[in-house]
Amino acid sequence: MLNTTHTDADAEHVVVFVSFQTALFVEGSAYTAELGNCVPVEGYFMVVANPWGPRATYEVIYDKGFAYSPSVRLFTGIKNWTRRITDRLTLKHGISPQLRRQCLERLPTKLHVLRSMRAFEEAVQKTDNSMMFVKNETLPLVSQLECVLDAVQRVKRRICPTASEGKIVFLTLRERLDSVHASMRWFGSGLAQLPPYAVVALEDLIPASEDLIELYAKTVRSLNSNRCAVHPTNHKNCSGLPYNCCREDVRLLQHVGEHLIDYLEEVGADGLPKLVVPPKVHVSDGDSSTD
Repeated sequence: MLNTTHTDADAEHVVVFVSFQTALFVEGSAYTAELGNCVPVEGYFMVVANPWGPRATYEVIYDKGFAYSPSVRLFTGIKNWTRRITDRLTLKHGISPQLRRQCLERLPTKLHVLRSMRAFEEAVQKTDNSMMFVKNETLPLVSQLECVLDAVQRVKRRICPTASEGKIVFLTLRERLDSVHASMRWFGSGLAQLPPYAVVALEDLIPASEDLIELYAKTVRSLNSNRCAVHPTNHKNCSGLPYNCCREDVRLLQHVGEHLIDYLEEVGADGLPKLVVPPKVHVSDGDSSTD
């Protein structure tokens, strides 16, 4: 099932906060690129019932993700895929496919790739019930997505049975839209039976959330507890910066969503909620502040 448009009612009772990272760059080409460009190496899902409150009814139903070291067979036919995937690995996601030793020896980024492979193995040994670590196989990833879809349908049947025919809304950050579109396309290309769904940036669904994302991003992203075992804050890319982390993205979406509940209280004459966004705090040079 292709990505479809949605209505406000589709996102009223349940949404899926989501983030994906793909092995290869797909920016701007999620539905035209070769399918091998759309292989995800990481994803995180949070199913939230009554996402816009009131707080007494807000409920996290599902909260889990995966890190995936894919088989190189998934990239067959992709031109220069080895160089492209290792470039993205060293800059963005730090998760290597299952490369053969002889292939590794020829890579100019060999040390970065080996370090990423070691970090993945170390993450597997850690106790992290919120993450599933997978090599080669695709079935565990499909099973996890099916659990997410099932959780959404259970919420719909419980809260509003008439909403069961609507679209499932996957909410992500605007900067992750292409990766989420591509990953869902990959899942839907013969791997999983997808119901009607829509991928939407939270900033587009609720424009005022853009200011909140900017306001809270630094705080949320600075906490190691918000990151998965394969992406601790001390695991840096080739530029010395932390790798992207899907769980961290979803924690930011969750934090902003919970904050929105606190402000979606007053209703104007037009029947729409009034969103009050706290003013941005500008800190002069030399000063420091905490959120």
